[in-house]
Amino acid sequence: MANSLKLYVDPNNANPSRLSRLPNSMRFDSRQELYALNVGAKSWQDFEAQIQAEAIGNRVSLDVLSAFDAENDPDNVLGNRWLCKGGSCLFVGQSGIGKSSLCMQLAINWALGRTAFGIRPERPLKSLIVQAENDVGDVAEMFQGKFVGIGNQTL
Repeated sequence: MANSLKLYVDPNNANPSRLSRLPNSMRFDSRQELYALNVGAKSWQDFEAQIQAEAIGNRVSLDVLSAFDAENDPDNVLGNRWLCKGGSCLFVGQSGIGKSSLCMQLAINWALGRTAFGIRPERPLKSLIVQAENDVGDVAEMFQGKFVGIGNQTL
């Protein structure tokens, strides 16, 4: 029976996210049909249980954990798994303690593929620094100071 069922999607439906229009009703000279049945959870409790299970995360077997090679992790980006793909690095602290200067120094070193403060990049990296405290002059001074500090006297 299921093999003989023809699914018809209304060609006048400009919104493909709507899979049917008023199922079981007539539209001009044709009957509207459901596109799919029995999709999703059987009950509200099952739906909630599924949402909670998905929030827990992925299941990882003991075999995977036992076989994991931290020295050869393809997702490693910085240091000894200090930062991995999909992760992020955030510096938080009070004003004036050097967060922006540190970020500039790390970004320049890692862009050059160099180790900074013992943290080695796997390859030269691109950095995105979201700056809300310093103006262009402040950022330029940090950049120029770092550039001179690594031995390049001219820009």
